[in-house]
Amino acid sequence: MSISEAKDARDAALDAVLRRDWIWRSQILSFIEDLPQGWTGTGEDIRHAAIDAGLAHPHSPNAWGAAIMYAVKHKRWLMWTGKVRPMRDKSSHARITREYARWDPTD
Repeated sequence: MSISEAKDARDAALDAVLRRDWIWRSQILSFIEDLPQGWTGTGEDIRHAAIDAGLAHPHSPNAWGAAIMYAVKHKRWLMWTGKVRPMRDKSSHARITREYARWDPTD
């Protein structure tokens, strides 16, 4: 499989995860859109903040990453800062993840 085919397969799987629960998708994307301009953090930070704000857990844990990738890929509210940092959850084992910044695509 080529890199392009692999990315297409990944994107199809992520889209399927988000399509399965369109109400949750709408809620998490609204949450991301409402982050303050200039906010920076990781997908893990978004997950913690969304849960703290009362957003329910999605049907699949993969939906969190799918929502972040959707917001970045479709140039909706998040962009990669070019930085990485370790995750903090014990189950994440301090693995490195991307840092994102909130931006407004209309600016």
